[in-house]
Amino acid sequence: MVAIESVRPAKSKRRTRRPISPKVTWSSTAGAVATIVWTVVVSVFPHSFTPSDVASLTGSTATVLVFLHGYWVPDKRRSGHRPRTGKRAIS
Repeated sequence: MVAIESVRPAKSKRRTRRPISPKVTWSSTAGAVATIVWTVVVSVFPHSFTPSDVASLTGSTATVLVFLHGYWVPDKRRSGHRPRTGKRAIS
């Protein structure tokens, strides 16, 4: 029998802190929102949609929302990021 003190967890690699990009956060949230919305719609109107309709509606809505959120949200982790301002610079 092995004593509990002698069992040690395996050494893990040192993790670097890499925050998740805001684009990824917002895009995954948009996909989740599309899934939740269509799940609620189907539960309220159960005989209105076939399973293939629900799958295509969820996928297409998620794709559009993910694209829009990914387009509108700036990525601060990119090297050439400049904060958006309301006015254009006049040169």
